[in-house]
Amino acid sequence: EHRNFPKLIDLIRIYFQDTAAKGIIARNQLIEIATASLSDMMKEHPEHRTEARQDLQLLNAQKMGEHEAEIEKIKSVFLAILRDIKKDMEKGEQPGEAVTAAMFQTMRDALVEQKQKPISVDDVTAMIAGQIGQLAPMDEETADLFQQLAKKMIEQAGKEI
Repeated sequence: EHRNFPKLIDLIRIYFQDTAAKGIIARNQLIEIATASLSDMMKEHPEHRTEARQDLQLLNAQKMGEHEAEIEKIKSVFLAILRDIKKDMEKGEQPGEAVTAAMFQTMRDALVEQKQKPISVDDVTAMIAGQIGQLAPMDEETADLFQQLAKKMIEQAGKEI
């Protein structure tokens, strides 16, 4: 419903595919090369040890975790969406109320039809992905990745309760 939701889904897809992680690993390897050179220079020129140590600390601080940048970007976009929704709510507006109501009604109808058999987490995540896919079309791979994320989130929420 939010204009940035497709961007959020795309960032989550990139996270699951490790696209950016490969670039981060390469970046960290370049930093390793630079720090090795600085370490060698410290041995050869002890008079520059203090400056070289500061440079080593600075370079090592620039290293990132494999998925750190992706997670920060996902967090940033998600929080921006939440801030926009909160702003709309403070103004007394209900962002996308009709679509949300229709989406939940469709999910309720599907649940009523399946009352005879127990509903699994996979059933719930498939329903969520199906409804979101109507708002932000996803290919099969993206829908599968979204379902995996939703399942993990549901399972983690269950552990915290």
